[in-house]
Amino acid sequence: MMDQAVQPASGEAVEATLREDLARGDAMSGTVQPVLRHLVAAEDMSIFNDEILARLRAMLRNLAEELSAATEPASVDHLVRALLDEPVVLSHAHALALEWQLAERLQVQCAVDPIVSPLVQDLIAVSEAKTQPLAMEFLAAQSRWCHAQRRMLMPLAELPAPVRAAAIDALGQVTGKAWPNENVGPSHADAPGRVDVAGRLISSLPVGQALDVTQAGVALFITALARGPGMLGSGQGRDGAMRSTTATQIVRLALGLLAAGVEPAGVERQLMVLHPAITPPSWIARLDAVSAAALVAHSDLLHDQPR
Repeated sequence: MMDQAVQPASGEAVEATLREDLARGDAMSGTVQPVLRHLVAAEDMSIFNDEILARLRAMLRNLAEELSAATEPASVDHLVRALLDEPVVLSHAHALALEWQLAERLQVQCAVDPIVSPLVQDLIAVSEAKTQPLAMEFLAAQSRWCHAQRRMLMPLAELPAPVRAAAIDALGQVTGKAWPNENVGPSHADAPGRVDVAGRLISSLPVGQALDVTQAGVALFITALARGPGMLGSGQGRDGAMRSTTATQIVRLALGLLAAGVEPAGVERQLMVLHPAITPPSWIARLDAVSAAALVAHSDLLHDQPR
């Protein structure tokens, strides 16, 4: 379907058509948060038995319970509603739910272990002084995250600093009091969680080494994609990169991969792994990395944090 939509022969016409596709994707992304908030907050979940919604509601409730336990008891239901009103929290929770869903699917379809991907195995096996400890640290963090996701948990300490701060702000709005827990003070707020560790590991690797999802695994693939020129230049961040793997954002994903230097054939392989029912668009072979990065950077998608 995508292939039929992009037929122009000239570079200018192709880019004009891609801008229109990105604009449509932006419009759809702009509706995600208000729709999610409505669906997750709904009392009657029987008509919304989708896995993502169930996981979102469970994770936000778990986070609310942890926040409530750290201060004077607060209404967990009120806290959940306050968390739903924090866009950065809801956006991150949604990205985590999508990431886990994709990780489970690739484990079944491609035998990619969600904890120990082939790339992680290779990095742990090497004796390079800088990379091996980072790979081991990521392995431990990824193992904790997978365990939490299986239980539909979202621990406060594992959240990136901006998300953690927004969650604590939500608690303050409900209780009217400052965060009291000395164990999650300023020093702890800067402690690296899984996303931060993944970012440091990706920064230590050659450009493009983690841009094969069946080799790198979902976590490192998304982190590498988020740090590529197409995604980083547009300010989308890791959560935005994660959402680009959904079927409605296939144009953005292809452009992000091209901008990061993946060859057209490699881009097509990634799209076929992630979306086997969709024919890769023909324009992939006719667009260079610079043009792809510029298209994504100038799209109207709202920037999300954290990176």
